[in-house]
Amino acid sequence: MEELNKYKRDLENISTKYILLEKENKELREKNDELNRKLTIQLNNNAVLEEKLGVQKRNNEIYITVPRKIEGEEGLMRKYTAYVIEVEGSENKRYQVTRRYKQFVLLHTQLVRVFGEHDLPSLPAKANGLYFSKDDHTEKRRINLQEYLQNLAKNPAILNSPVFYHFLKRDEGQNVDHVPSSTPSH
Repeated sequence: MEELNKYKRDLENISTKYILLEKENKELREKNDELNRKLTIQLNNNAVLEEKLGVQKRNNEIYITVPRKIEGEEGLMRKYTAYVIEVEGSENKRYQVTRRYKQFVLLHTQLVRVFGEHDLPSLPAKANGLYFSKDDHTEKRRINLQEYLQNLAKNPAILNSPVFYHFLKRDEGQNVDHVPSSTPSH
């Protein structure tokens, strides 16, 4: 009799766990549906953004360079380096944005969450190798960040992701330059 009661309790526990799992499964399905709705909205917003910024892909590509770095100050005695990113899209539209290294770190973190680490190129380290000066270091990092962005842009899923477009989004009030058609293609 005691063994039968034990089986009944076990069965009740299993039934309770099953009900809880079903409830959790239902909640997860609802969250998944909500995320899919949000993704659809974001993809639509992306299409509008692409058109607005002139960053529609030419043969599924945009052209990204990091032609220079700039020094800035925030607060007293606190200097930083920012990188000028030049983006050229469809219809020879070109614009520039300025991003600090910590914004690259944030971009990479967000991309890892969406795509996983195995699908991403490595983010250049904040400090790597021996350099004779800070300029040597920041110049090497500028080159590596350019390669990083170019490698990201080669992956169509990343290229079309809201995270990547948000990072490359033109700053408010910034004009888009039209590059003359005689400019050689990249």
